[in-house]
Amino acid sequence: MKKIEEAVEEAEQAFWQVIADKFPEIRTGDLCFSIVLPLNKLNVEAVTEWYYGNLWTEIEEYGCFATVIDGTIYTTTQDYVVDLLSDAVEVTAPEQKFLDKINELYKTEFKLEQFSGR
Repeated sequence: MKKIEEAVEEAEQAFWQVIADKFPEIRTGDLCFSIVLPLNKLNVEAVTEWYYGNLWTEIEEYGCFATVIDGTIYTTTQDYVVDLLSDAVEVTAPEQKFLDKINELYKTEFKLEQFSGR
């Protein structure tokens, strides 16, 4: 996500400015690419995990909040999740509507068959 990459770039610049301020005897700012690139990648991964782990969306018609992390749906209403994710779940319109809402919000492609053991 471009917004995350931009935020990480800005944060990394601020980080290195603090380091430079603490070590005024250092006159250059060069650092080996074999360190910079993996560090940037880890920072982007960390911010991405933080972002999606804290991006709870209210789904008013179900009275819950939901998020998707690494292909797993998490919600704040235990009863509905147990019903939706159990192996014995019946394919019903409300459950499909719930998944449609999740798919729309998180650009995922969940299908009821994934949760019903079919």
